[in-house]
Amino acid sequence: MTKMNKIAAGLAASLLLVSAAQAQETVTTTASGTVQNSFTLTNDADLDFGTFRAQNDNAASSPVTATLRRPADPSESSVATNGTANAAVLQSLVEGAPAEYTVSGVAGFSTLTVTVPADGAVTLAAAGSPTGVATFVLNGFEAYKTSGTPGDITLTSNSGTFQVDATGDATFTLGATLTTVPSTTDTYTDLAYSGDYDITVQY
Repeated sequence: MTKMNKIAAGLAASLLLVSAAQAQETVTTTASGTVQNSFTLTNDADLDFGTFRAQNDNAASSPVTATLRRPADPSESSVATNGTANAAVLQSLVEGAPAEYTVSGVAGFSTLTVTVPADGAVTLAAAGSPTGVATFVLNGFEAYKTSGTPGDITLTSNSGTFQVDATGDATFTLGATLTTVPSTTDTYTDLAYSGDYDITVQY
């Protein structure tokens, strides 16, 4: 290669490098995302034990209790169990219904945990807690999923899991067992009895 050819080749290579450098562009892009850990839990219907006859045991020694179980499964009826020798009595007159809940706004197909009150943690009393009027307690909370494929939600140590659908929604119900409270002084009278309780649903 002659000297002139070498110079020409060098100039051509330089022009290519300059052209490549001039064709480079830079753009700035923003990466973003939104956290939504919150969701909606709605209490659609309260837990109702219906109307019933009630008698508590007033024995001073070794009193017994009666129970009225309101199943979480809406298709099932309440079941009453009296104390020994009918010393305590609960007899259903008008059927009740389980509490109903809706979960929405959850990531699709997520598994959630529901936590319910411990045995004896909820007391039902007449308004104003009048003197001489006995109370009830709730035991044995149970849960039932009503959306998707219905079925029992197994509770262990007061907690159980269930799965939402593709849209992030689910519905479920809660039942419990109403239990008489023995007393040597207090009895049940024709009044409405109620008590509040909290449940928790979380990822």
